[in-house]
Amino acid sequence: MNKTADFIYSLSNFDNIENFKKLVNIRTEKGYIVGGDQVREWAFKGFRNENNIQVLYAELENSHEFVSLADIFSLKKEEALSKLLLLARAIGMLSRTPSFRYEIDLDTVFFTPENKVVFLPATLFRKMRVMAHADYSKTHLLINNPYFLKQGERAIWALESLCYRVLAGAFPFEGDTAEQLKDRIRLKGSTSPNLHVPDLKPEIARHFQDFFNSPDLCKIALPHIVKKLETWITEGTVRVLDENQRREIALRLQKEKESREKGHGRKLFWERNWKSYTIGIIVSLAVVILLWIYLATTIFRPRVTAGYIPEKVLDVYFNSLNTLNVTDMGDCVTGDAEKGWPNSLTILAPSTRQFEAMTGRPLTIDAAVWIKAGKPPIDPPCYAFGAVNLVLKEEAGEPDPVFRAEYEMYYRNVDPQNSESKLQYELIYRVKERFYFRKDGRDWVIYKIESLENTLLEKKLAVLE
Repeated sequence: MNKTADFIYSLSNFDNIENFKKLVNIRTEKGYIVGGDQVREWAFKGFRNENNIQVLYAELENSHEFVSLADIFSLKKEEALSKLLLLARAIGMLSRTPSFRYEIDLDTVFFTPENKVVFLPATLFRKMRVMAHADYSKTHLLINNPYFLKQGERAIWALESLCYRVLAGAFPFEGDTAEQLKDRIRLKGSTSPNLHVPDLKPEIARHFQDFFNSPDLCKIALPHIVKKLETWITEGTVRVLDENQRREIALRLQKEKESREKGHGRKLFWERNWKSYTIGIIVSLAVVILLWIYLATTIFRPRVTAGYIPEKVLDVYFNSLNTLNVTDMGDCVTGDAEKGWPNSLTILAPSTRQFEAMTGRPLTIDAAVWIKAGKPPIDPPCYAFGAVNLVLKEEAGEPDPVFRAEYEMYYRNVDPQNSESKLQYELIYRVKERFYFRKDGRDWVIYKIESLENTLLEKKLAVLE
């Protein structure tokens, strides 16, 4: 410590110290000296250079004998608790001072030989940290709970955390980063002090566990902490245990800690990922619902041909061909019969539906309806499509029915004699096919279609525009 009457505070831990000299109102940022029932304001006088180190200085008596709050951790427990008792009483005195800020750091609180407590100006150091773009240290978080906004609550938290540190040799929360510490504090994941000091009295360990892990910890009043400190100083804080008892307590608490950390890890993971998981669950449910709708309307849906005789099934087949009804045609066929026109319709139907949605008119016109109407002119690019002049004849089949179908097929395609041509033609074919039936459950379905003839009757260039 400095041997003069000046109190010196080194700024070697702050970067860009020259910027701090812009704090022209440094002398108006008040600190406090609390002793007995008296509170006195004081302020730093300014900056100066001490052995090439920038410092803040103020005139205070016996400043070379001050003990900082950080120094008490190296004292005996009884001495350290006595210093914390002074601090608790001083905070109680300052609570009557409206301008006092309950923000405590290990390097901004000092104890004098006369049992007075010196508080450096909290607002000044807050401004300096902001100017230095410095994050609060982990120790600052452990003493000043970031989730307590009320000033009195922060003071009680600071005192409890400091008492824990003195008695257990460590702070109640552990974390490699400031963010981890914030998560542990928020999730109330404190470590039992008995894990560090197994022979600490159970009622003291329980007091800290109740405080740091209880949602009602803010209900503890400052006089209660003062009384606790007085009791710990006069009655002691440890009990007599042999080595086996210490080991047993440490092992049990370590298991409890590991179990608790796993629970906190799962809770933290869920907090950070619940949105994506919820979206995933909703999407999964939507997929399941859509799948069930699909199954209900396809696989589990009764066929439109349910109960039909084979000849009636063929009527549905050709009607669905002319109207591009993929669903009804799918109900008529199975197995190899799904190839050919059933497959072609799955490609053709969407394009004609899209054309109809865009223009308000169908791309294909049922050829049977068109012929029956006397073949009126068709505006391009629309064209006649479908089977006409259908003749069905049942043939002998063993053991299931077989039908022969003869018809003319109208549709549009590339030149059948020149597959590389990009020109499209309207084509009319004479078609002869044999349809084989079998039972699928209770329904007759076509399982095989045999081509007997496919002869081009007419070809004309299609007008596409």
